[in-house]
Amino acid sequence: EDGPKLNVLGYKADGVELETTLASGAFAVNFNAVYSKEVITKNLVVPGDVGKTSGGVPRVRYTISPRYTLGGFTLGATVRGQSGVFADGGNVRKIDGHYIVNAFANYDFGNGITASVNVNNVFDKLYPASGGGFVGGSSTVFGAGIEAGRTISASVRYAF
Repeated sequence: EDGPKLNVLGYKADGVELETTLASGAFAVNFNAVYSKEVITKNLVVPGDVGKTSGGVPRVRYTISPRYTLGGFTLGATVRGQSGVFADGGNVRKIDGHYIVNAFANYDFGNGITASVNVNNVFDKLYPASGGGFVGGSSTVFGAGIEAGRTISASVRYAF
């Protein structure tokens, strides 16, 4: 009978992660990088995918977060990025790598009062937030999710 078949998938992943912090006077920076190599080891339905990378898995992901504090004022940013990813297990279509920049400014007025301004996605770039696939015969990505566009927020916090 030619009904649906159960696919058996296998994967092997190796990688390394680096997490660092550097601080000198009023300046500090955190850096995190992950390198991973993931390979399909078994695919009963599409055996040609064996030895290739799964769709949506970047080789490199990183976060860089510098900040500078002067008195009660702190200014900082976070750059979060990744290398390109394949959109399919056959490694035919690729989604380019990208990065997103977020920034913030805080001021501590003392007496438990702190004001903050945050800007997420400073350059208002729209990128897939994760892997997905392509609609057959097109360049339309589906199932990937999208980074949110630029958002700006401000707050005042009182701690007692």
